[in-house]
Amino acid sequence: MSAMKIHKHQYKLIENYKGAFNLEDVEDKWADLFDKYDYILGDIGYDKLRLTGFYKRNKKGILAMKKSTAIQDYLMEYCNFNCPYFILKRLTTHDKDYDISLDEETTETNIEVESLEQPESDQPLIQQNKTFNAYLKS
Repeated sequence: MSAMKIHKHQYKLIENYKGAFNLEDVEDKWADLFDKYDYILGDIGYDKLRLTGFYKRNKKGILAMKKSTAIQDYLMEYCNFNCPYFILKRLTTHDKDYDISLDEETTETNIEVESLEQPESDQPLIQQNKTFNAYLKS
């Protein structure tokens, strides 16, 4: 699944540790306030999905703890050890709500995005931080 539409925006799944991502669960939990974030982290603890939003690292006027560079700290400090989690990156901008039509049978779009080169590993993001940090800097 390369891109999907959730509420008003297109998102790309860039991390899916332990298969945590489930589109139906995300849509059920979604609230309008998540539309403003550039990254959405979903973690599962005690069989409950919890969503948290983060902004791009270069966004001005935002607390450091709400920038994408704090995702690893959030995982280590606020999530259960080794819990399943996923990270979505918003592809559309805040300036306009793009209505990108999706193919009815798939969630693929014709948006071209760079792919995140992930090692073939079941290790969590906090152990693969070089790859993820390089991706966030782009």
